[in-house]
Amino acid sequence: HIGIELVKDPETREPDFDGVTRMMTAGYNNGIIFGKCGVNKGLNILLIKPPLITTMEESDIILERFYSSLQEAYGKK
Repeated sequence: HIGIELVKDPETREPDFDGVTRMMTAGYNNGIIFGKCGVNKGLNILLIKPPLITTMEESDIILERFYSSLQEAYGKK
């Protein structure tokens, strides 16, 4: 797994539970299936499980879709 902890504010490290849900929905819409996990108070870690046989070309596609999912979940900047 690759785990990305989502927080609302990097200084307070307040967990972003809604952000994980938005990313999972956006990922699904973009052809990526994310998992989620967490400890203590909730699920604020986004899980990515790329296949071990992923090619460089496939990695580029995955990263483009991940970026699109971020934009969809958190707004375009």
